[in-house]
Amino acid sequence: LVPADSPSSLSPATEDTDDNEEAQKLNSPAKSSAAAGTGEAPDAATDDDDLPEQVTPDDASEAETRGEAVKDFASSPQVWAAVVARCLLHVVYEFQAFLNLFAQQALGLSAGMAAQVAAGFSAGSAVAVLAGGFAFCRLMAAGRRNLTFLLCSCTALCFVGLLSPSLPAYATIGLVCLLGASVSVPYYVPLPTFNIRRGGSFSAVLEGATETGAFFCAMIFDVLVGKFLAPGGAGWPGVLKLLLGAAAAATVVCTIFMEQERRLEQKTIADMQASVA
Repeated sequence: LVPADSPSSLSPATEDTDDNEEAQKLNSPAKSSAAAGTGEAPDAATDDDDLPEQVTPDDASEAETRGEAVKDFASSPQVWAAVVARCLLHVVYEFQAFLNLFAQQALGLSAGMAAQVAAGFSAGSAVAVLAGGFAFCRLMAAGRRNLTFLLCSCTALCFVGLLSPSLPAYATIGLVCLLGASVSVPYYVPLPTFNIRRGGSFSAVLEGATETGAFFCAMIFDVLVGKFLAPGGAGWPGVLKLLLGAAAAATVVCTIFMEQERRLEQKTIADMQASVA
């Protein structure tokens, strides 16, 4: 009889397993480098293959009650940047409600042609949101920031074009389509995604609070449009200048928000590399 703890009692399979583990250690990049006499182990974490295709920061709220969640959100500069950006973009998007009236009064188009102009906004939005969703999934945070900046800047330039007094009808339709495409991606893609991630178990609370502020700003914009279009008011040029200001402000705030996202992503990658190393 052989004692259970004697070396000869070990099975061949166990010995093979131990040998394989030792071989893997010796064949690892760090061991191979040391064996070669370099004395420096390559940093495997810097290899892109060691990182996932998409890096999602783990900054979800850890609040356990709605009250704690609200306090957490209210104390976050990133959340406030997202709320302000959403409000500004919602004001721009509210222009869609007045497009038919704008086309008839400011451009002198018929009711049927004005409806087609208004439809161009939705057409541009439909195509852009789908393409933008795929683009945001493929880009890292720096690319998403640059794309958001370009789209918001394009939105502002569309209002500059619409302020032209002698704009042909086909050019107006093109600008409206471009406007819908450029504003829809920043509004519908990065901000709701952030709310769902950051809100954690209370993402619905964060999304609801953000939309409440956005609709409140849209209500104020609607009232101002009524005042501008009243006799003696600033008219459609005043409305377009107000929208141009909102789009310019949205460009700044959205860029700041996306830059904060980039920094958070870089911190997440650095933490992942440190854990691998």
